[in-house]
Amino acid sequence: MTSQQIAYDILYNLEGTSRISDDSEINIEQVYFKIDTTRALLIRQDQSKGRSLSDNIMQTISCVEVIQVSASECCGITSDCTILRTRLKIPRPIELHQKDLVVRVSGVNIESSSWNQISYAKLQYAGKSFWTKDSTKWFLKDNYIYIINPPNVKKISVSLVAEQPSDLARFSSCAGAPCFSVTDEYPISAHMIPTLKQLILEDLLRGKQMPSDEQGDESNKVQNKINK
Repeated sequence: MTSQQIAYDILYNLEGTSRISDDSEINIEQVYFKIDTTRALLIRQDQSKGRSLSDNIMQTISCVEVIQVSASECCGITSDCTILRTRLKIPRPIELHQKDLVVRVSGVNIESSSWNQISYAKLQYAGKSFWTKDSTKWFLKDNYIYIINPPNVKKISVSLVAEQPSDLARFSSCAGAPCFSVTDEYPISAHMIPTLKQLILEDLLRGKQMPSDEQGDESNKVQNKINK
């Protein structure tokens, strides 16, 4: 099911139409935003219960360009030491209690071994282990992926669970097509869709009723003053 289909189904249940008229109080972008935020909420709930991570909620950016950058973090000061980093920031992954949901970082070959993740806080210990000091590792900082001991690559593959799946539209596949469109299959487990629709519908209905309630309160106040 696409995000477009989900959005129109919600609108149909809300207003009895799958289209938004000019005088509608609901903006389609607002519905898409609620779909993304509600999906993220449901995924966090699933993961907090220790459930396995479904392939249905993951997305892959198969051709992420990487560049050499200075290892210095001080603005205006460069270092002779360089490190490999993605040219663009990756889409913001869903954040759990213990980690961000970046599932796999590897070379572009689908059979490539995934590289080990290390946390930025423990970066200083990356080269201490006798067994793994020379292995390829990666860490996430400011939504950039940095790679330590990288192989000779110009592009990498990144699989993640993004907070906003549409953010992948900024990236292209090796064939040149956008990595996401509203007409693509939306990355969500099928069992989550009914709950997602219900939560969004209830939220939008509350938003439509609030002005009427406030107007009703004001009318009651005016009527009470007249009666006095």
